[in-house]
Order: sequence, then C-alpha cells, then structure tokens
Amino acid sequence: MGGRLPGRGTSPCVVELTGAGGNWRSPPVMVAATFAQRWWGLRPAPFGWGLWLPPRSVHGHGMAMAVQIVPVTYEGRFGPAQLLVPGGVRRHGGAAGVVELPAEWPPPPVGAVVMFRPILASCPDD
Repeated sequence: MGGRLPGRGTSPCVVELTGAGGNWRSPPVMVAATFAQRWWGLRPAPFGWGLWLPPRSVHGHGMAMAVQIVPVTYEGRFGPAQLLVPGGVRRHGGAAGVVELPAEWPPPPVGAVVMFRPILASCPDD
C-alpha cells in the first residue's frame, strides 16, 4: 500500500499514518470502507483512534467531543488541521479525503507526505 491513499474497498483495515519523514505518527486509523463506517465515523468519541474518510466533508452529529479533521490532498499531503465540534460540519473541496483524529493528538505537519502502513487485517489495494 505504501504511499497510496486508501480506496473504497470493502475489507476493514487499520493503518498507521506517518508524515514528515516519520517524525509524526497517527494513532491507529480505521479505513472507513463502507457507507455505514463513514456514517458512524468515530461516534460517540474517538477513544484514541482515528478514521480515514474518502469523502471531502464530515459531520460531528452524535459526537460527544470534538475531533481534529485533517484534509489529505490528491498529491498525498496533509493540509491544515481544523477542529470539528459536536454537531458541526467541515468541508474540504480540494481534498482526496480527510482523517479524523482525537482532538488532543498533535496534528501532522502541513504539507508533509502521507504514508499509510497497514497494522491490522489486510487492507485492499484498490
């Protein structure tokens, strides 16, 4: 899977994201491959996990606490992190997808190349 952005396969997988030459690491990030996984997101709280979402907009409906939203460009680079409060909506029109992270997690460096490394299950290579 290397540096490719995860696709919309149906197999659940968990990845670790790295950026800035490995100087930044994410918590475990589940790839939201199905509509149900995308709809439920990290509700009610992230509990130390992140979520990769191919859509470019996310909502905080049903969330008990805020999360960070980090867009990822089509070139595979992190954009600036924004806080998504419960009930809020964030849109990132120029993004290939977004990563939801716990609000307390240090954000990745803006512009750093994203690397996806499978850590649980087998991730689809589509």
